[in-house]
Amino acid sequence: MRVLEGYLDSRRGDHRARDAVVVQCDTDVRVARQWRMRDVDCCLLEGGVIDVAPYRPEPVAAVVAENPGFVFGYVVAGAMRVTQDRRAVELGSGQVALYDGVTPFALHSEAPHRYLVAHVRDQALRIRRDDRDALVARDLSAFAGAVALGALLATMVDADRPPPPAAGQHLGDAVLACLAAIVAESRGTAVGERSTMLFSELTDWLDVRLADHLLTTEALAAEHFLSTRYIRKLFADHGTTVTGYVRTRRLERIREELLHPRNADVPVSTIAVRWGFRDPSVFSRAFAREFGQAPQSFRRTAFQHGQAPPSTGHRRS
Repeated sequence: MRVLEGYLDSRRGDHRARDAVVVQCDTDVRVARQWRMRDVDCCLLEGGVIDVAPYRPEPVAAVVAENPGFVFGYVVAGAMRVTQDRRAVELGSGQVALYDGVTPFALHSEAPHRYLVAHVRDQALRIRRDDRDALVARDLSAFAGAVALGALLATMVDADRPPPPAAGQHLGDAVLACLAAIVAESRGTAVGERSTMLFSELTDWLDVRLADHLLTTEALAAEHFLSTRYIRKLFADHGTTVTGYVRTRRLERIREELLHPRNADVPVSTIAVRWGFRDPSVFSRAFAREFGQAPQSFRRTAFQHGQAPPSTGHRRS
């Protein structure tokens, strides 16, 4: 039995490794290389027959409070079995699997192998718990993001040395982009045709009532005889919330009205109130976040570029 500090977390220097791993094996295991790519810590291991399970000196609650992020493994050569949450996946050379360092898991290999373990910090890529649970210890080979991630990791492993810091930052971003693609593709598959049709029906209902100041999740659920919990889950599966969807659609309607010649003399605040924004400062900030420009500046710029002719009378904003 051996304990390899930093097997899951390759932080070094003044930082104490958060995880240790108990390794049972009949051959030596060595850390071939360690490197960091901004928010992604990598550790390349080489060994033979091996069983791995996490050993954690701290309580799990303390680890969760630290924002533990998650881990992915890439089989460079040989084979590896990843088990977590009563699921197991057999990985061959070139395949990737996700798991986390909080839920109990195990790694097993019956032959010589090279295995890359990478820890992604939580703040670098926010993944909802249900998305993470759906992806851990799962065959990801059908996902385009996993294929791209495997190819990227293969290139880095084949290099004679870790990438220099400047390049490593960008490569770390590329790794995060591949992981985000896996999550997005998984979520799209899970949504399914039926829920997509229902989402379209619900958003159509909202679209024709955007001027109603009482558009809420509860009102939408009551109108369609659905639970508020189901409504929230459905909108979350499509990457938004009822409140967020309504706000975005209202801002789009306001933008259209600001560009229309008939509204050239109508104050911006009046148009905003018409679409549910009663606080001018809240509206102005929301509009600027959505379109990158304050509403008054947006309308003035549009008039100057001929998108909407200004009125000949006095215009208030």
